[in-house]
Amino acid sequence: MEKDDKQLSIYDQLKSQDIVHWCAQLLDNGGWTWRYTDGKMVAQIQPGISSTPWHHVKSDYRLQCGIWHQIMFDMVGPRLPNGKKFVPSKCQQCFKVVVRPKTLRQLFQLVRLQKRMDIPSKSGIEIRSTTHSNYGGYFYNVGLQEGLETYEKVRKAIDECVNEDVVDGMGPHTEVLLKRACTEYEHACGDSDTWQITEYQLHVEALVERFVIVENKEVRQPEVLINHVHKKWIDFAFERNDKTYLDYTNGKPLYPKYKTFHHLLKEYRKNGIEGITFEGIYDSTTNNSKLPGNSGREAIDKGNRNRPTGTEGPAKRDTKGRFKKGSGKGNKA
Repeated sequence: MEKDDKQLSIYDQLKSQDIVHWCAQLLDNGGWTWRYTDGKMVAQIQPGISSTPWHHVKSDYRLQCGIWHQIMFDMVGPRLPNGKKFVPSKCQQCFKVVVRPKTLRQLFQLVRLQKRMDIPSKSGIEIRSTTHSNYGGYFYNVGLQEGLETYEKVRKAIDECVNEDVVDGMGPHTEVLLKRACTEYEHACGDSDTWQITEYQLHVEALVERFVIVENKEVRQPEVLINHVHKKWIDFAFERNDKTYLDYTNGKPLYPKYKTFHHLLKEYRKNGIEGITFEGIYDSTTNNSKLPGNSGREAIDKGNRNRPTGTEGPAKRDTKGRFKKGSGKGNKA
């Protein structure tokens, strides 16, 4: 702490150790509870499992992102005094090799590469508004030295992907970089080469680690969840107009194309609206329905529902489909 506890008032001492206040959101949303046998906070559920965009190819038991990022930074940080928010000290040891696939096809190619390399890693779609790319792959390392060595391996492996039998796959043109910790930290606390570790920060971290329990075993993502994530990737690729999603749908579009009518402009200019005849639309000029399965009476009823207020009977229209003045019998109040 910045001051010796003996120099603080009782109130200030209580305030400086009020972990309940810092973690109130975790307790109030029902996902966490107190374990009264030892006075520690424990998770009852794993939040956000179905919403994850990531395929975790291999986890790393050394990286406790659950407690360092989701709790210390996301939950505790905003409740600290002004100017006291920090990048967790152990997060500052994390260095990531980042790969930027350009297409869904390349993303699946990257997953296969990560499995072969057997390095802690994940891949997925980028749904964060602060990340300017559609897809990303991450290789995790502890310390700059390990990060540089992994970068060299990954860069070489990505370059060699050009030799694989993948049309428009990854290769020397694919972006690979080495960065420090999570992007959110740089947005909140500045460039990563300016981060510091303060005495106050170590005090807060020690309290959180003392009272919050997060299981961080080296586990495998269940196959059923991986399948869910991969389906989400295909949906995402369709939304982003990435045509390589067709690789995974047997070439069939996920949804049919729109029905368009602009091709009728030439005929309209030549013959007017009366000269355009096609199935599947109500012809307002004749009150005849061209909708399959509809009777002429239904078409007339439809015309009645759309006629101006104060008329009765089938309203007459001009050749452009507009209601004629005085059509139908007016009703006087």
